[in-house]
Amino acid sequence: MSKSVFLAGCAVLGLLGQPAVADDQRTPRDLMIALDVSTSNVIIESDVMAAKAGREAAEMILTLGNGDRLRIRTFGSYSQSENPLRLDITISRRMPANRVAASVERLIASLPDLVESGRLPAGGTTHITAFLEEEAALLSCGTRLTALALFTDGIEASPSTSPERLASGQAALPAPNGDVLQGCGISLYGIGETTGGADRARTQNLIDAWTQWADQAGAFFQAFPKY
Repeated sequence: MSKSVFLAGCAVLGLLGQPAVADDQRTPRDLMIALDVSTSNVIIESDVMAAKAGREAAEMILTLGNGDRLRIRTFGSYSQSENPLRLDITISRRMPANRVAASVERLIASLPDLVESGRLPAGGTTHITAFLEEEAALLSCGTRLTALALFTDGIEASPSTSPERLASGQAALPAPNGDVLQGCGISLYGIGETTGGADRARTQNLIDAWTQWADQAGAFFQAFPKY
């Protein structure tokens, strides 16, 4: 990873952990929270894990200040019609961070119920890299501190990726189309935590694969196996 990407990543970490300062004294910030609703991801099945993910997301949102932008997305199958949740919110006095954080926390905590009731379709495949490259066109990593927080097991299952070979460390993720996320920060929360449980070797294989992919895409990467 280049020094410039590393420094950009360090700056992005401030988005997720440091309190906001006066609006006229800081760089505008963007946060995208992306929810993996594929059938292998534990947060669509476990109320406990969904609640933990919701609290984690709420803490991130509480660091945002007026003028910062929040995007909420679901992903799984490649078709956008199968990923209907797309919310774009600018934090303001009318939409303060604490109110938005509470709403998003409730939404994520309710994922198992939404999926079980059929109100939110679960995806049979997981096109994570395609989702990221598609969203990259809407991001402003070069001018705004931009963090992408994905709540996902990290297992890509697409025509170009065998989930079994990826999880076993025998195959890499499909290479990105250049440095499409140059300057962005990508964090995967719950990586390796599937509906069938977690496995240390599988989790490390996934972390290694995503570290390589993020480096090729020009992004700073962090992995958080536990919610």
